[in-house]
Amino acid sequence: MQKLETPENLVVFMKDQNIKFENISEKEAIDFLNNNTYYKKISSYKNNFDYYIKDGKKMYRDLDFGYLTELSTLDMEFRFLVLQMCLNVEHALKVRIMNKCLKEGENGFEIVSSFLHENPCVREHIMGNAYNSYCTDLILTHQEKFPIWVILEVMSFGDLCRFHKFLVNNKYFTQKEVKILLLVRDLRNAAAHSHCLFSKLIKENGVETPGSVQQYVAKIADITPTQRRRQMSSRCINDFVTLLYAFEYFVDSIGIINHTKKELQSLFYERMVRNEQYFATCITVKNAYKFIKKVLDKFLKSE
Repeated sequence: MQKLETPENLVVFMKDQNIKFENISEKEAIDFLNNNTYYKKISSYKNNFDYYIKDGKKMYRDLDFGYLTELSTLDMEFRFLVLQMCLNVEHALKVRIMNKCLKEGENGFEIVSSFLHENPCVREHIMGNAYNSYCTDLILTHQEKFPIWVILEVMSFGDLCRFHKFLVNNKYFTQKEVKILLLVRDLRNAAAHSHCLFSKLIKENGVETPGSVQQYVAKIADITPTQRRRQMSSRCINDFVTLLYAFEYFVDSIGIINHTKKELQSLFYERMVRNEQYFATCITVKNAYKFIKKVLDKFLKSE
């Protein structure tokens, strides 16, 4: 699209790309674009569907607007659950850091002072939010010398990952956790900012899977090495599988674990298959779902 268009014109544009309006009428599509989302977001899911080129433009095979709205809705529900899981991993990491510092005999001040000395940007980030935060009193009271129990409360997830890497460099934790947490951070930020996670369930360049996550998936008997490589080359699938691994690795609360497993079962085993006929001919979506379900089967059986 070369300019901002009305929903009516966008429907015409999609019809010219051979997108159908059978499951959802043209009027319903216009209402959806007016009230629920905008074209850029809904159109991003077209990446998962097959097309051919005719007269220099894309023509989609067996794509109904209803399929796009279904992916959009599923993506929204997926983002909510992903964000919840990422926040649980973040909290579990804070608990683990606190317990490790206690075990190592830290007084809670010196380790933070050393970290902030090496990472002055973190102090700047914290102070930049001092007057626009639910933690204003905590920040202003301890700004001269942050103890660990305060800095864990006022740091962003990104800065928490910096702190964790600092602790890894000082032999508190293992190096393998660093890449995992960075991917969880990226997925958390994408979900929090309502990015379209399901927009590309296809191969992307530059997607790297941490070794421990590769081993985690390799242990699933009915996933072949070829399937693993192909599916984990999708950023969304790679990062979600990494989140499952991180959740299993970091989260110890039985209540949170059981609640999350119920939410995952409800979303993937019930809601996602409610309109599975929409994707009967969409190999990309079908294969992505089958792969993730196999990983979920393993995750849900874990103790």
